[in-house]
Amino acid sequence: MKLFRMMNYNIRNQYGDTGLHCWDNRKAHLAAQIAARNPDIFCVQEAYAEQMDYLSEHLPEYAYYGVGRDDGVREGEHSAIFYKTALFTFISGHTWWLSETPDVPSIGWDGEVNKRVCAKAILKCNDGSGEIAVGSLHLDHVARLAQKNGAALVRKIFLPEVETRQCFIAGDYNVTPTSEAFAVMNQPPFYDARLNADESTDYDTYHGFRVEAPVVRHGPIDHIFYSKGALRPLIAEVLATKRGGQFPSDHFPFLCTFVAD
Repeated sequence: MKLFRMMNYNIRNQYGDTGLHCWDNRKAHLAAQIAARNPDIFCVQEAYAEQMDYLSEHLPEYAYYGVGRDDGVREGEHSAIFYKTALFTFISGHTWWLSETPDVPSIGWDGEVNKRVCAKAILKCNDGSGEIAVGSLHLDHVARLAQKNGAALVRKIFLPEVETRQCFIAGDYNVTPTSEAFAVMNQPPFYDARLNADESTDYDTYHGFRVEAPVVRHGPIDHIFYSKGALRPLIAEVLATKRGGQFPSDHFPFLCTFVAD
C-alpha cells in the first residue's frame, strides 16, 4: 500500500436517546459521513447489532469483524473493524475482554458497569504488500485501573504481531494524552498517530452534542496507535463537521492518513 486511510468512530449506541439525537435521526447522516471520507478501514465503538446491520447495508463495499461484548456473538455493543473487501482479505479475528479473564465476557478490575473489549483482525493486503493487524477497542470511561490495565493488555495482544505485520490499533480509549493509560500505550513499539503526523488537530473528539463544539478543552480521547513499518502517519484529522446542521454522533470521527515514503 502506498496510501492508507483509517477512521475511528464512536457512533453512540442507539439506546436512551430521544428526539433530535436518536439513532433513526442520525444514522443516514453518519453513514454518509463515513462514505464521503471513503476510509480503507474504519473502526466503530458502541455499535449495537442493529447499528452494525445498518452500516453493513448502507456501506456495502465493507465487510467487518466484531462481536457483541455481552455474549461474544451479537448482544451488546460492538467494537468492530470494517474493511474494504476490494483492498483486504480477512485472515483471522479474535476478541478479548479487557479484564482478568479476557477469554470470557467479563468486567475488568475496578470497572463496575460495562464489559469492555478489544477486537483484532489480521488482514491480507490484496495488492500483495503483506498483512496488517488492526484493532478496535473501547476502554472503561471512569475506572482508572481498568483503563491502565486494559491498555497494558492491548499491548500484550498486539506485541506478537509487530515482528511480521504493521499494527494499527484504533479506539475510544476514554483517556486524554496526559493519562496513565495513554502513557502505557504510547511507548515503543507503538506510537500515537496524531502526535507523529505531519499535520494534526488538537480538537477534543468527544463533544456530547454540545453546540459550541469543536473545542480544545481536555484533549482527544479517541486515538489510533501504530507500529513502525511501511506506512507512517501523514495527516490526523478530527472531523468536526455537521450534516443536516447536526452532529451524527456525540464523538467526532477521527481520520488518519498514512503514507509510504
